Amino acid sequence: MKIWKSFAGEHSSNLRIVAIFKTTADAQKAESLFNRLVEINSTTSLTLRDVWGENELAALMKELQCYEVCNDNDYERLEYFGPIKAEGTSITVKMDTYDMQPLVKALLFYGASIEMFDLDAHPEKK
Repeated sequence: MKIWKSFAGEHSSNLRIVAIFKTTADAQKAESLFNRLVEINSTTSLTLRDVWGENELAALMKELQCYEVCNDNDYERLEYFGPIKAEGTSITVKMDTYDMQPLVKALLFYGASIEMFDLDAHPEKK
């Protein structure tokens, strides 16, 4: 007789991230940066190691001087994200994963003040 024993964890979440920027222009820049990263990730198999080559990702990093926004692990996580939308000076995103690093880094790159809520623990924040 074999006894099988395993451990599992819940990796999904119910998060709300609210980023507030000083200007509408900063919010729009963060939206553009993140959405371009998501788009490039969805259409190519590039990694950040390819950034010194001649490709769309390298051109974006050089244009925006944002090499510190994502590392390879962050870039790979972009496949779990969709586009974000700026509304005035803020961006609000609901997420079902704790892998939020690339989003948070893109928001902080343009000076966002960020609040995060677990909507299961704080349903009033919806």
